[in-house]
Amino acid sequence: MKINQKLFSGLIALRQSLRVDEEKFSPKIELNPLDELRAIELELESDGIEVAKSDIEIIGPFLTYKGAHAILYIKDSQRTSEDLLDERVTKNAPKFHTSWCRTLEDMESRGRFSRYILSRRKNNRFLVTARERDPSLIARYDEYHDIEDVVLYTCKNCLKKINYKGYGDLTASEAKDKAVSEFSIKEFLEENEGVLAPMRFYRAQYSDVNAPHMGYTDNWPEISRSHRERANWTCTECGVNMSSKKGGLHVHHIDGAKYNNSAANLKVLCAVCHKNQPHHGNMHVAKDIVDFINRNRP
Repeated sequence: MKINQKLFSGLIALRQSLRVDEEKFSPKIELNPLDELRAIELELESDGIEVAKSDIEIIGPFLTYKGAHAILYIKDSQRTSEDLLDERVTKNAPKFHTSWCRTLEDMESRGRFSRYILSRRKNNRFLVTARERDPSLIARYDEYHDIEDVVLYTCKNCLKKINYKGYGDLTASEAKDKAVSEFSIKEFLEENEGVLAPMRFYRAQYSDVNAPHMGYTDNWPEISRSHRERANWTCTECGVNMSSKKGGLHVHHIDGAKYNNSAANLKVLCAVCHKNQPHHGNMHVAKDIVDFINRNRP
């Protein structure tokens, strides 16, 4: 297999996480799809990747890069350091995006979709470039300079698109701001890996020509999350509790129709039980998730 050189830093991080000696590790080693996916995730977690729109694959409402779930933000903000360092939810600073929302559609239509960064930082703090207007600050820092650990907040249009934790039902601006301030990237990615993994599998089964007419609905991420939450993050088949490994808990469409979200058609399953369902044998499940499930089944 030919390894993309852009993944090299991710492969090094993967080698280190696996504690493989450097002399025994070569980028020529063929990785299985989950290993390569983890290498990409590690690269996104470190510095992020500058991307064009063509680099992003939209799976359902989610933003992905070569299969890895990611978030999107503009590093070159054109905001002053004063704006960026203000930590109020209402501050004048760019937002990060968790889904392909109305804001991103507008940016693309106006030809302003450039210099976006895909990232998997999990603490809502980012490296952002400030642009100073004050002559004294320009003399001190230069007109453009990077600031570490800038607090950014999630885009409200993204929350509304997938109705995350009932955001679309909120009417008071105070309640919406509270939801934004309490949003955790880490929690969001962990919860929705249990949504994205089956969606990736479904996507891989079909080409544009033979795909079924109706797939997952836009509100599927929140439907899935709420069903798993009501099940106390526990597999209804084997009884394993996945509350500390939420990405390994899925919601299965019993009749195979991804648009049929009726309660009678949905079943909360751990990834292993999901993989054992008819026609799901080729669904990839990460080794750490399999090990966790096998270790913790009652």
